[in-house]
Amino acid sequence: ISFKVGDVIFPAHKLILKMNAPTLFCEKHDGGSPIPIGDSNLEVFRHVLCYIYGGGKPKPNEMRKMGKDLIDAADRYGYKDRLPIHSMYSQQACI
Repeated sequence: ISFKVGDVIFPAHKLILKMNAPTLFCEKHDGGSPIPIGDSNLEVFRHVLCYIYGGGKPKPNEMRKMGKDLIDAADRYGYKDRLPIHSMYSQQACI
């Protein structure tokens, strides 16, 4: 399975998506072409996908810059472990 944000294609594993981001896993696709992602920008989608795969946290300055967008994307894609993203944003918003 793969996703397309702008001109960039992100390959992904079905099992990881199904376990960690079921809404993103259920996006409609025809089996061959990348699934277009139009409701997120490239940088936010990249961070969410990275976090889904292993919890790679954005840097503090990135959290200040796009924390709300990350939370919105995590909610929209059904990311099951949203709490760390919310807490990271809360901590950075207070700095």
